[in-house]
Amino acid sequence: MRRIVLLGVLLVGLSWIQAQIPAGYYDGTEGLYREALHSKLHQIIKGNKVFTYGDARYILDETDRDPNKSSNIILVYGGYSVSSTWDYGKTWNREHVWAKSHGDFGTDDGPGSDLHNLKPADESVNADRSNKDFDEGGWQESDYSPPSGYSSPYKTGCYTDDDSWEPRDEVKGDIARIILYMDVRYDGGDGFPDLQVVDKVPSITSITFYQPYHGKLSTLLKWNEQDPPDDFERHRNDVIYSYQNNRNPFIDHPEFVNAIWGKNAAIDAKDKSSDRVYYSKGNVVCENNSIESKSLQVFNPAGKQIYNSSVAAGKKADIPTTGFPALVIVKLGAKATKVVID
Repeated sequence: MRRIVLLGVLLVGLSWIQAQIPAGYYDGTEGLYREALHSKLHQIIKGNKVFTYGDARYILDETDRDPNKSSNIILVYGGYSVSSTWDYGKTWNREHVWAKSHGDFGTDDGPGSDLHNLKPADESVNADRSNKDFDEGGWQESDYSPPSGYSSPYKTGCYTDDDSWEPRDEVKGDIARIILYMDVRYDGGDGFPDLQVVDKVPSITSITFYQPYHGKLSTLLKWNEQDPPDDFERHRNDVIYSYQNNRNPFIDHPEFVNAIWGKNAAIDAKDKSSDRVYYSKGNVVCENNSIESKSLQVFNPAGKQIYNSSVAAGKKADIPTTGFPALVIVKLGAKATKVVID
């Protein structure tokens, strides 16, 4: 059994071709930022072919195959190479990176079986992670308990505490891009929950249990920068596309992450015919670029109204965000926009 390091000098003998992005796949994303880019990417990646959770155990054999040993699979949290033969979870099982309780979708078709969200993991390490949010600062390192025939546990490089899980450095960016993909892919349509990445841990509590939130946004943005996509991740994206017919856009274009969630994401200033809602310098800014006055309301993620006003035609309103949660829904007229409070 080997531990494979995926960062730095890539795997010896790696022969995968670089990501094969279909021509025109991201047409229409040029010059878009924030909610506009989020919405456009959702339109591109939704409508994917759906496989069952049962199907995934065979497809993961290919998506996460050890490039140095085709009969093995790489475990996401420990980085160990184990036999890919399915033995009903004894050697490895299917980890929901976006925890299935964060939205209460279980293993149902859709978010519960999305191949982008499933990774092979050891059962004991998977249990340590449970449904915790992703963040730094865990004090206890998770041990890997190998299958029968191996006498001692191995370290994983993953750390945990009561409410967070920090994966090993080599896959922090991979994890971040999976969580952000899930936020964009599942927006409340098609009968699926509206998954939302938020900047808090824990993202769900005993009061808000099963709510569709996952954290921690600021940490995930940092991991996306620290651990850019490598050939293993790009190959996985290509394989999933060949089955599911959609891609994780943040693997193909990691710069999309900051364009949507980054503190300095540019705002498209060219289209003055449409309203704009965004965060800037401690305020939610609402620009009414129409010829009529519009109502202005702000709601917390649970749907409770926390602000109510209006904006005159051609004017803008700056709403101070003191006391606001990490994510709010702003309704300017009939249009609702999710805004992350930096």
